[in-house]
Amino acid sequence: MSDQPKDGGPAFPTDISMPTFKEEGGVLTETGQFRFHHPGMTLREYYAGQALAGLLAGCVGNTDAAPAFLKSASNRSVDVNNIIAAMAGEVADAMLAEQEKKQ
Repeated sequence: MSDQPKDGGPAFPTDISMPTFKEEGGVLTETGQFRFHHPGMTLREYYAGQALAGLLAGCVGNTDAAPAFLKSASNRSVDVNNIIAAMAGEVADAMLAEQEKKQ
């Protein structure tokens, strides 16, 4: 079994390294390096964002293409945003589960 977190681990981690300077008498002198690490979003967050884009592309601005459950949910004052967000999360979880099967 993998020790990878259930969120798929980091997606797009970033390491930044930039020189630092000091100024003396109008002359800049390099003094070292500034280093910064950002872990990025999780793979689950990335997958959910991609799923969300696909879900919204099929629903927003085109009521004919909207799935029936969205139409009925809005008629019953159900928060459609929560439904779509939950669906995006479920797609992301399914993608991670499928990847885990292959490992």
